[in-house]
Amino acid sequence: MLPERTHGQGLAKSCPRRRARPALLIPYRGIGSERGLLLGFGPDRVMLQSPAASVTRHRVVIALCEQAVCPDGPYRALVPPQMLDTG
Repeated sequence: MLPERTHGQGLAKSCPRRRARPALLIPYRGIGSERGLLLGFGPDRVMLQSPAASVTRHRVVIALCEQAVCPDGPYRALVPPQMLDTG
């Protein structure tokens, strides 16, 4: 237990204050007439890894969905090819 005079002061100095980013509602339209909203968020950074390379990206939005991207396949995410460019 910390002495009364320093209780909590050291903790406040050691933890940087960050402003929480708000959640996003992202409209989408599926094939046909399906429309809806996806819940999204913007992490500080995202690291994409493949057998060939590892890439870190900032200013990314991630949208979450309840359905599998591809129920019969190995896909777990959809990533634009530009995000994988290392050059």
